[in-house]
Amino acid sequence: MTTTQQPRTDEPVATDDVATVTGAPVRAMALALWVVVGSLLTYGVAQTALKAAALFG
Repeated sequence: MTTTQQPRTDEPVATDDVATVTGAPVRAMALALWVVVGSLLTYGVAQTALKAAALFG
């Protein structure tokens, strides 16, 4: 008795088209978050440098 394995149909299969469509907004949001956090970090470092220069200068 031989059995052939059938592919499972109860699990969703991600295709390239679906992954690209759903991944684009996530990638844009991640990039926007990276830009916001990076700019706030730069602002904080600049403020710290200005306060240190005023304190020790």
